[in-house]
Amino acid sequence: MQDLFFMIKTPTKKHIQKLDVLRGIAIILVFSIHSLQICTNGKYEITNFKNGVIQFQGQPWKLVFITFFPLGYGWTGVQLFLLISGFLIHFSFIKKKADKLDLKAYFNKRFWRIYPPYLLTLLFFAFIFVQQPFTRQAFSNLLKHIFMLHNLSDDTFYTYSPAFWSLALEFQLYLLYPVLLIFKNRYGFKKVLVVLFGFYAVCVFLSLKIPLQSAWFVNIVFKNWFIWALGAYWADNYFNNKKTFTFGWPFIIGIGLVFYASRAWVPLHAITDLLATIFYLSIFDKYLFSNKNNLNLFEKVLIEIGIVSYSLYLVHQPLLGFFYKYCNLIKIINVSFLM
Repeated sequence: MQDLFFMIKTPTKKHIQKLDVLRGIAIILVFSIHSLQICTNGKYEITNFKNGVIQFQGQPWKLVFITFFPLGYGWTGVQLFLLISGFLIHFSFIKKKADKLDLKAYFNKRFWRIYPPYLLTLLFFAFIFVQQPFTRQAFSNLLKHIFMLHNLSDDTFYTYSPAFWSLALEFQLYLLYPVLLIFKNRYGFKKVLVVLFGFYAVCVFLSLKIPLQSAWFVNIVFKNWFIWALGAYWADNYFNNKKTFTFGWPFIIGIGLVFYASRAWVPLHAITDLLATIFYLSIFDKYLFSNKNNLNLFEKVLIEIGIVSYSLYLVHQPLLGFFYKYCNLIKIINVSFLM
């Protein structure tokens, strides 16, 4: 398999600004799909299928346009975030060239970087923004969010802020990283990825069963572990000056088209996240290894957005709904006044 890779000029082992560019892209993707969902009242895609194929007949042209509008695929920004997360966590370890992971330092750093802002935002939404009656069920819901277990049940999956489910998933993947590292050191990254892909395949197969088709299972940690581990594998290759993919642009364009067409064919729905991951990884691997030293204005703007992406991710979805309702209220008032 060594012939799949080739050595190139050594990249910097310090902070990688281009990853901030990717984080900026990821948060824009997520922000876009959530804005689209709110502005269209959840009607942002065609849901009429026959024999597994999307049906355009009788559909408004606006709905057809929105269904295949690129920003309508913005939910795959989560997969991009998972790739980036796996990359950064593993890269921060291997660049130290330590023999083993310092568990205390690792969990301490993860906790203080992620949890306090999350907890403050959670409490704000729970007690000030949402202002729901504090019942026994609400208390149970809050506890599950505090311990980041709310993504394990459909009842609590989208509460307070729908985006919080992915933060719980992220935290659970952090807990699994030491396990990933142990098996990676013992068996090698490729063998571990094969096993994790098996986990992914089993989860996809089970999610197709109607009784199990629920948000918590479709997004379960053991399915997303493979995608996150691909990000770590990407970092491992990058550190060792190897490209993860040596495929040319025809492959990248091809996988991009399959990913784009996955919305029109039901059999591809269950693996759209995998298609998006492969597409993002193949194109952004080339981007990281590009020889361009000077960042353009667009990249610099994305860097600034990427730096604050976690803060934006924490608060954006409930506030989007609030401002949309506020704008509608202003429209109603203006129309009433004009009448």
